[in-house]
Amino acid sequence: MFNKMLINPSYTGGTDKLKTSIGYRQQHVGLSGAPNTQFITIHAPIIKKKMGLGLKLVHENVGVTNQNSLVAAYAYHISLSKAKLSFGLEGGIFNQSIDFSNLITTSPDDNALPKNKASVIIPDVSFGVYYHSEKFYFGAAAYHLLQNKMNFSGYSESDRLVVGQLSSHVYVTTGLTLTAGDNIKLEPSLLLRYAVG
Repeated sequence: MFNKMLINPSYTGGTDKLKTSIGYRQQHVGLSGAPNTQFITIHAPIIKKKMGLGLKLVHENVGVTNQNSLVAAYAYHISLSKAKLSFGLEGGIFNQSIDFSNLITTSPDDNALPKNKASVIIPDVSFGVYYHSEKFYFGAAAYHLLQNKMNFSGYSESDRLVVGQLSSHVYVTTGLTLTAGDNIKLEPSLLLRYAVG
């Protein structure tokens, strides 16, 4: 949540200069298949046109699955008396691959599962709204709006099809900026995520 562009496209170009972030996150270190995420975001304002443009590349690995997304983001910023209201839209491609050969099964010769790695690429669209003033912010975003089906192929058993679906996710974030001294500011914040279904 410290890189707001990752969870809300309406934050794109919300600063007064070009901003680039590179991140790496690993969870449950030492466990096989533990989640890890890498990302690069870059965005900038086009101040005279009250908008922002950006790019986002995210890779996530959890167990036998790998997810990659590459999206372009656009935001329109409306100046209010002491705050700013932004609307954002992003679109691009989403790739998920599953390495079925690395699954641990109770029956090694289970013919219901593919034997190899399968991959799919689908379009993806997200939308968000973001309000912020000097001391308060609130944002909401809906990801994977198309809820596309993922028909995995690339394995020899052509008479069967592995199908998944990309579920929509809703993110809500809010926070306050509190001054605790001349050079100290505290920012208590809250992030909620809801996966549809």
